[in-house]
Amino acid sequence: MQILVSKLIDELNSSVFVLLAMLAASFLMAFRIGKWTQQFSHQDQKINSLQGLSEKIIVLQTKVDLIYQNTHPNKVVGSFSPISLTETGLSIARRVDASKILDLYFEDLDSLVQAQQPKTAYDIQVAAFGIVKERLLPLLDPTTFTTLKNEAYSNGILLEDILMIFGVLLRNKILMHSGISMHRLST
Repeated sequence: MQILVSKLIDELNSSVFVLLAMLAASFLMAFRIGKWTQQFSHQDQKINSLQGLSEKIIVLQTKVDLIYQNTHPNKVVGSFSPISLTETGLSIARRVDASKILDLYFEDLDSLVQAQQPKTAYDIQVAAFGIVKERLLPLLDPTTFTTLKNEAYSNGILLEDILMIFGVLLRNKILMHSGISMHRLST
């Protein structure tokens, strides 16, 4: 009987020890999961604040572009209603044969603009300017690309200024194909 009691105590002690070890492990896991949850929550807050910052940067970039366009002595577009090419812009467009270049890539650029599902003339304008800035240069052949860079250099302007010419021309062509007057607001 004494052997049976001794064995029972040994078994009971090891069971209690296992239970305590499992309890401690569970506590540590819960503690770590809580810390991870807190860290991920903190990261979500940072990501959300960065998304707001991204929108602010876009607004600031647009305003800086407008200031640049309105103060640059060789500006190629003017903030008329709607945004139009200046005499410098028209002259550059003729020299580089911008309409011919745009015709080569119009279908691709137009489909990218239409993919953004613009609803108004303003939406078309914003999409056209953005698409030209982001997508036109990689489409160009090396000779045309060099021509545009040389034109920017000889006029003391940035290559992005030359792209604004193409943005205006693309917008105009899309508006014309859509049957939207450049002077009429769409609703």
